[in-house]
Amino acid sequence: MGDRIRSYGGTFSPIRWSSLFTVNSEFTIAIVVAREFAKRKYNDWRFSYKSRQKPDLLIVARVDNDARIKDYYTLPYCYLPRGTWLTVSGLNYKRLESFRSEALEPFFQLCARKST
Repeated sequence: MGDRIRSYGGTFSPIRWSSLFTVNSEFTIAIVVAREFAKRKYNDWRFSYKSRQKPDLLIVARVDNDARIKDYYTLPYCYLPRGTWLTVSGLNYKRLESFRSEALEPFFQLCARKST
């Protein structure tokens, strides 16, 4: 991820002693994997986002049971409920649709500091 952001002229650096990264010295992100599990008639997926420091954005890579990335969600951390686990299913898919993308290219373009 850092290499792609840098290729657009941005900066990407880890925050010491955490799982967070600073992008362009402007905002922080955390990156997590959401695993799919079939428990009911919907395919649910779940991820953990526990962190001492709160990121501005949470990048979620949703993977299937074969560990293939299906899509990505770029979620504003301030909208996430309290707790350490989030399970998404059914109607939640529609609510999160505006945060979904097939690839991270739109996110990289937002981080750009030079014309593409």
